[in-house]
Amino acid sequence: MTVGNLYPSMDDFRMAVKQHAIVSEFELGTEKSDKSRFRGYCSVDGCPWKIVAKTQADKSVRVQINTNDHTCASTSRVCGRMASQSWVAERVVASLKKKPSIGAKELQQELQDKYKITIPYQTVWYGRQWAAEKLFGIWDDSFDWLYRFKAELGQAIGPTPRLTVYTDACKGLEAAVKKVFPWAEQRECFRHLMENMKKYHGPVYGNMWPPARAYKLDRFHFYFNKVLEANADVADWLDKYHNLLWARCKFSCEIKCDYITNNLAESWNNWIKDYKDLPVDVLADATREKTLVLFENRRRIAQRLPGVILPVVVHQLNAASKGLGHLKVIKGGNESAEVTELYKDVEVIRHVVYLDKNVPA
Repeated sequence: MTVGNLYPSMDDFRMAVKQHAIVSEFELGTEKSDKSRFRGYCSVDGCPWKIVAKTQADKSVRVQINTNDHTCASTSRVCGRMASQSWVAERVVASLKKKPSIGAKELQQELQDKYKITIPYQTVWYGRQWAAEKLFGIWDDSFDWLYRFKAELGQAIGPTPRLTVYTDACKGLEAAVKKVFPWAEQRECFRHLMENMKKYHGPVYGNMWPPARAYKLDRFHFYFNKVLEANADVADWLDKYHNLLWARCKFSCEIKCDYITNNLAESWNNWIKDYKDLPVDVLADATREKTLVLFENRRRIAQRLPGVILPVVVHQLNAASKGLGHLKVIKGGNESAEVTELYKDVEVIRHVVYLDKNVPA
């Protein structure tokens, strides 16, 4: 900030003089500030420091006067006005580029440690928002990119006829899924359904889990009839408020997931919780990086394991091999064997097992 220094614009000069005040540990006061002239002073009574800058013909700003002398005490760690939202925004851009998920609390600590000042949390939060918009664009506008991203994703992976969407008994989300993915199988988290069903007590509430878990339709009706015997109104209530799929026996066999709760989605949301507020393109890229790291960690662990079968699976197979003395095995080939079983000490039963097909004859 020496006399004769030039700055591209008045805004750049104002930002620079704020930075100078923070680094020099004094509170800057403003006597005059417009497009053509800036006059500032030290806010401490009796301190002679002042600075004057003027806009030149080429729109640059030149420092005309800087007395350089301060007789005041340091303002270090004092909560002042120098660290504005715009000042914070400029200082946190680099941190956001390196770690887009960094929060205002962590940024506040970084700035306070680096510049030895006290900055209100709200100032840092708004400054972070400004910086994020500068880097990633306006967050609300990212919703306009969502449909473009969906279209490009569809071109990349092709049609997805086998698609299932789980929801948390959220009517607005259910309607959105029907509009965006009209062909998808819509399931409803059974745990959230049960939360809404607490008004039904006794055998009604307690008997709902068995029909939800049943794999076969006849077992579903067997258990669900017990619910209806306790309260026949449950059927109408479910048809009205929970008409999506919640029973396992009604799930499509093409979808290789038989969860009746959306615990997988809860785990996923927790895994990406630090990135959920980012624009959709940044979110997708951050998720891609996390997935690469996860796969690499699993690869390194797998390379250290002996053999071709996981140790936990070997342990389970060893446990299952106990108590099989009543069986006699005769090897018939590399991929087949005959197993003889003495059933109830009387009946002899023979099985031919084909290992390559994983089936008995």
